[in-house]
Amino acid sequence: MSVNDEVGAEDVQCWRLAAIGDGQAFGELYGRHCDRLFNYALRRSGSWDQAQDVLSLTFLELWWRRGELHFDDDASLVACLFGITTNVLRNQYRAQRRHGEALARLRAQSLEPDLADHIADRLDAENQASRLLASTERLPRKEREALTLVAWAGLDYAQAAEALRVPIGTVKSRVARARRRLRQSSKSDGRAGSGAPIEVTPLGSPEVLP
Repeated sequence: MSVNDEVGAEDVQCWRLAAIGDGQAFGELYGRHCDRLFNYALRRSGSWDQAQDVLSLTFLELWWRRGELHFDDDASLVACLFGITTNVLRNQYRAQRRHGEALARLRAQSLEPDLADHIADRLDAENQASRLLASTERLPRKEREALTLVAWAGLDYAQAAEALRVPIGTVKSRVARARRRLRQSSKSDGRAGSGAPIEVTPLGSPEVLP
């Protein structure tokens, strides 16, 4: 049986086929979730290239672990995906610790106009992601991860708790503390004359570019 035999198959149904080696079903899951995971990784890392690496490593790990992962519903599968992505981001952050200045290396003088426009759009997305990242990077890691899963990835508290493997009450308290810190930081920045604060908005922007 392939995923084409199950019209409108849910994520868990696709996963059951993928878990026994159905590459087409695994590709279907990738297609359903890659944009959302990429946007989350881009906002967390501030780098287009790193977000692509994170996305690849997330699904590579999912494939490696296909024999041991079992899900009761679609929400659990989504929570697992974001949990893996969060761990990959955490490991990369520990390994390299910042590479922001690399964004300025691209030069568009000799590029074809269409490619130059695409790179300009890509840099705009990276710059926006970097600004969003700056609004949360001073938060403690655990609070930052909880907040971004809820505010940027769009997970509910239960899914975020499953992704982070902590009780739901812990997620709620971490998100509340993170938001309180951001409000206090925004007030301090306003008094210092740094301009309007960057808000931590739900997932949806920046868009994934073609």
